[in-house]
Amino acid sequence: MPPLNRSYTEEDVYRLLDGTFKDVFADLVILTGIKPAEVLFELEAVLSHLAVSKLHPEEAQKNVDKAMNHMQRASLDAAKMLYITFVRRIANALPEKPEHRRYVLNCGDSEFIRLVTKAEELGLNARRIELQNMGRNPNEALDPYYDAATAMRDAYLRIDPDKSRTFLPLSTRFFVEQHWVGFLLGVASSAVVAVASWLLIPTN
Repeated sequence: MPPLNRSYTEEDVYRLLDGTFKDVFADLVILTGIKPAEVLFELEAVLSHLAVSKLHPEEAQKNVDKAMNHMQRASLDAAKMLYITFVRRIANALPEKPEHRRYVLNCGDSEFIRLVTKAEELGLNARRIELQNMGRNPNEALDPYYDAATAMRDAYLRIDPDKSRTFLPLSTRFFVEQHWVGFLLGVASSAVVAVASWLLIPTN
């Protein structure tokens, strides 16, 4: 990773593109099935600045530096999106009630909580590193975010997709049925009280 406070070279840009960015972006596209527009816009800016650096030698260094800045943003955005995608996948695959988690997991509940907690701690650490290096070197947070995403993926893989697809509709239906029965019982009891009051209270 290039040191802080220096001018970049084209090789720096290409090394980042061919290194961590390629791994992170490939994972993100495979997982989501799309290429996020935010990342594509940054890559377009990278290409544009590199082209200007070639066509206008007098502005080469300034545009190579700008290309590197956009390459860093593209890499960091992709890593953060990968982490957030796994967080959302986990949230959507789990039952609302914690006591029901065991019905969709392929491991013990305590093991799953340990994995999620570890991933969350890595995510918070990555965010701290990002803030500490804001305006200086965004690359410092790239590997930490990728590590956090990888850890969150480990937790996500402990959820059985077949169990989740089967249990969640049943859980929702049970919840609705329970509340519907409770509602009907409440209406019925109110009706009984109303009738009893009408029969027992003397009228003038």
